[in-house]
Amino acid sequence: MSQSDQPEVIAIRDRVASRRSGPLLVDASDGQTYYLKGALTEKAGKALSLAARRREWAAATLAEEFGLPVAPFSVLHLSEILAEHSGIAIGATLEPGFYFASQRIPFARSIFATDLTNITPDLQFRILCFDWWVANSSRDLDPIGGEADLLWNPSLESLSVIDYADAFDTSFDGASFRHRHPFRDIIPVYPQKKRKAKRLRTSFEAAIYRLKEDWGQLPDGFTSDLNQKSRSKKKVTKGGHVIQSREDMESFLMKPQWDPFGMLNTL
Repeated sequence: MSQSDQPEVIAIRDRVASRRSGPLLVDASDGQTYYLKGALTEKAGKALSLAARRREWAAATLAEEFGLPVAPFSVLHLSEILAEHSGIAIGATLEPGFYFASQRIPFARSIFATDLTNITPDLQFRILCFDWWVANSSRDLDPIGGEADLLWNPSLESLSVIDYADAFDTSFDGASFRHRHPFRDIIPVYPQKKRKAKRLRTSFEAAIYRLKEDWGQLPDGFTSDLNQKSRSKKKVTKGGHVIQSREDMESFLMKPQWDPFGMLNTL
């Protein structure tokens, strides 16, 4: 896809300091407001790598294909002019380029532990299985807090899933996942969990096969580093495994280094 077909950032509203990923609240040319991640860097730091941006996009795309209520998302282009002249980057630097961005969900807030009973067991189980399969280890929630990366709209009683920045974690710790995941308590009580998990795994693998078509819609600037004749062997994720291309991701997901049904084990 060419750059001209991609939504552009037209205004930067604010920095969102409370979020771990340090996103920017921006307006885009498609008329939507987004949280754009990875462009703001402190001092001599670097913007989030293209590989890391693609991993979050791929995980969000798979989640959407898998039927999870993912907050709408896009790949936005931040121009050099806006990056250079925006006053939002005081004490930091904005790097132009293509970035993953999630739409702002009006009236939604971070979920509380007391909200979990409003979420159906089927949806809890589906989200937990998906997070296990994409090695998304960042969700955590308990009665005193945490960062679940889940948004709840009390008026509509609707859930939105956000933030797959930590998916494809090559140092994935299954025991920690089962101890911290917001929906961990569904495992001991969920009926026919093994049979349903196997059925969901089939749907998950079908989503992986469809990723190739979605990948073809990405703007050239979002995959430009993969077009180089020789890929850097030094650019690695946690755990030392290179996950940059669609093929890397498909291999990681289809041939996991952990038990694909290990999330069914109780601590």
